[in-house]
Order: sequence, then C-alpha cells, then structure tokens
Amino acid sequence: MPGHYDLVVTHPPFMIDEGQRAYRDGGDLYGARLSLEWVAQAIDLLAPGGRLILHTGVSIVGGRDVLLDALHERLPTNGLSLEYRELDPDIFGEDLDQPGYAEVERIAAVGLVIRRVDEPD
Repeated sequence: MPGHYDLVVTHPPFMIDEGQRAYRDGGDLYGARLSLEWVAQAIDLLAPGGRLILHTGVSIVGGRDVLLDALHERLPTNGLSLEYRELDPDIFGEDLDQPGYAEVERIAAVGLVIRRVDEPD
C-alpha cells in the first residue's frame, strides 16, 4: 500500500527547552507534545499489521504520566493495540530545577509499541 509502512521507529525530543532548539524541545505538555503529535501522525501511516515503536522521556506530574494520559484521550479506541512501559523511572533528574519543571516529580524513560490491528479496506 503506497504511503503506508510496516514499521516506524522514533525517538522524539522530550525536554522543555526555553531556547526551543529543534533537537531538544519536546513542546508543551511538559515536553511530551512532540511525542504525542508524532504518534498521532505515524498511526495514520501504518499498514495493516504495521508497528510504531517510540522511545522517549515523559514528565510525571501529580503521579500521572502526561504522555500516557494524552495518548488515551487522543488515540482511537479501535484498530490499534498499545503496549506502554516505563523503562527507567528517573532520567535527567538534574534538569528538574530548570524553568518549566516546577510541577514535575520526575522524568521517566518509556517505550511504546502500537500495532495496527484493523483489516485493510
């Protein structure tokens, strides 16, 4: 199927960066916006049975994973299977004193695998 992929692998920037540098700044959602947008765009490009693999960091705010919450709100409930795991509970802890992280408890490394399970048209 033209324009559809069996595999998409990505590692988007996930930090809050006041300078908004392209290879560091993950946008709003405490740095998770770019990860969310890349996932939303990539699922539309998956062939039937195709997989998206994402490795990124996420801010934990009020005990909640902001990316996982946003994925549940944004992604369709049918046609996709989702596996999501916290790989390392505390990365980049030294950055939590930077602007924008006042409410962030920790930054976790996560892995996400989404598989398109619906049948082709």
